[in-house]
Amino acid sequence: MKIVEVARFASFPEALIAAGALRSAGFHAETWDTYLNANYFILQQAFGGVRVVVPLAEQADARELLQALLTAPDRPQSVPAASLWKTVAAAALFFVLGDAGAWAVTKFRPKLSD
Repeated sequence: MKIVEVARFASFPEALIAAGALRSAGFHAETWDTYLNANYFILQQAFGGVRVVVPLAEQADARELLQALLTAPDRPQSVPAASLWKTVAAAALFFVLGDAGAWAVTKFRPKLSD
């Protein structure tokens, strides 16, 4: 069974709510990068947020449901995916300098709209 990403969120609670909404509608949704987000929040932001995934067969319906749930006018947009150089730089700085090094890369990420 192939697993595909249907959404990416800036915060872990947001991803858990989305996965829960999908599960309550009958989808087999999961959040990925849970351990990384729980222990290295700043590094997770450099990688582009927390992913919500479903089986390939459920992808279209899951995206349609999430789109319907996420179209509230006061909802901020999802976090954009990190570019390759920022991901590599964040990982390298994290392994050399720890959390402070990864933070240096994340501070240059695009801001979410208000």
